[in-house]
Amino acid sequence: MPKEDILKHLGLSEKEAKTYLAILELGSSTIKPISDKAGIKRTSIYNFIDRLVEMGLITRSTIRN
Repeated sequence: MPKEDILKHLGLSEKEAKTYLAILELGSSTIKPISDKAGIKRTSIYNFIDRLVEMGLITRSTIRN
C-alpha cells in the first residue's frame, strides 16, 4: 500500500498527505521547496502545514537572520 494511502487511511486528506511526505523527504525547509515537492500551490501549502502542526505531526520554526 502506498504511503499516501496509509496516511489518508489515518485521517489526512490527499493534499495533507502529499505535504507531509514532502516535508519528511526534505527535512527542514521553506515553503517553496515543500510546495514544489508536493505539487501543491504555495499559497495553499500554508493551510495544510497549519493542519499538520495542529495534529502534532510537524513543528514550525522561525529562523531570523
